[in-house]
Amino acid sequence: MLYEFGLSPGVFDKSLITSNDYLARDLVRFLDGLQQNGLIGNLCDGELRREIGRKLAALPSGRLREELRYGLEMLDRRQRFIDRPYAGPGWPDDDATWFQEAVTSHSNEAFYSIVTTEGTANGRQCPPCTLRIGSVCSSSLWTGRQNSRRVERRATAFQDVLRPVLRNAKSLMLIDPHIQPERSRYFRSLRAMVQLAYNRLVPNSLKVFEIHSKTKADYSWYHNELRSRIGPLIPSGCQVRLVLWEDPGDRFHNRFILTNFCGISVDRGLDESDQGLDHDDWEIIDERHREDVWNRFRTAGVSTYGPVAYECTLP
Repeated sequence: MLYEFGLSPGVFDKSLITSNDYLARDLVRFLDGLQQNGLIGNLCDGELRREIGRKLAALPSGRLREELRYGLEMLDRRQRFIDRPYAGPGWPDDDATWFQEAVTSHSNEAFYSIVTTEGTANGRQCPPCTLRIGSVCSSSLWTGRQNSRRVERRATAFQDVLRPVLRNAKSLMLIDPHIQPERSRYFRSLRAMVQLAYNRLVPNSLKVFEIHSKTKADYSWYHNELRSRIGPLIPSGCQVRLVLWEDPGDRFHNRFILTNFCGISVDRGLDESDQGLDHDDWEIIDERHREDVWNRFRTAGVSTYGPVAYECTLP
């Protein structure tokens, strides 16, 4: 549902895209599509985005430069550049070495695809997921992307789908009014998502992690039940905020996974099926919808669902 791409900055080279409108159009469409459901691995601890900025500045003024500037600006606003640590061994100083940095980073944590130029890819051993600019948007990898999908209601399936989402989020909300931590089908999925979210080089780079739900049980019991089950999974120096809503009008029904860069609507909930093979429908929501839901739950103490009934931090 969300796809992380590697990229060599040569696709923005002035000599390449100002002389070939077909390549330029493919690059514009690529950036446009990334706004829907894509991430860019920001290689060398964020240096890739700065290198792209330098190449953009070198382009002559005009329509192409403005289209690329707008596409990059929208990706920046949606926080779709995800820092990747320097992989080495040498610091990249041309497109070939940037491509090699992407390949090495890919071997550490797989990209969905790596996009580069024909000239850079030629004569090199490239991963099967490599795409050349000019043929990106006509490739099966690109056209096979989905904003929605059927997801098996099993914790390991949740992890597979959510890997690029949870491992890269700086802010995360799990929203489900029916979380029952004492029941194994909820606990297994919660455990899988908490483990995946903190499975990163710097666990405290996940600055906000909240679980929003409601319960008819005693609040302290609920708190202690959740703390005993997922508390040991939370790394030192990190916290998960639990928020239980009063919801007197019984309007809290929809389930979401929200981050700083995307939102996913989860139709039937964040629990596993206890009735054998079963599937759910998940869908990426648009940016305005994500912001609206985020603000609904981040409002200090009051929401569509009434006042906060109970809140605490875990562990």
